[in-house]
Amino acid sequence: MNSFLEGNRIPLAGLATGGIAVAAMWLPWFRSGSAGRNSFAAFRAAQLLGIDWITPLRVFWFLLPVFFLVATAAWLFRARRTSAVVLLFLSAFLGLAGGFAALVLGLQSGSVTTTVAAVGATVLAVLTLR
Repeated sequence: MNSFLEGNRIPLAGLATGGIAVAAMWLPWFRSGSAGRNSFAAFRAAQLLGIDWITPLRVFWFLLPVFFLVATAAWLFRARRTSAVVLLFLSAFLGLAGGFAALVLGLQSGSVTTTVAAVGATVLAVLTLR
């Protein structure tokens, strides 16, 4: 088991960092009045306002935690490159979304944590693929 972890420290660190980025999706990303709202609340608000074009993005956003589970399962089954590719896709998207939210909606713990963790996961995924 120890030799298995020796060659997988970077991919494992990438998954851990990606897990932080995904978990931060539930932290506050913007403020509405005095309440902090998470990333999912932004999509619910858009739906309530009747912004229909956002629906495909909303469905994709709600599937991002599943992509993280796919990356983790691939790593567990020793499909290191597959895990890294899924993590790279996931973390790059989360990093862009978190950074955009931080710039447009203001600095909140969720968007900042997601952005920082996603950038780290992206770098680690690229290192895994090298």
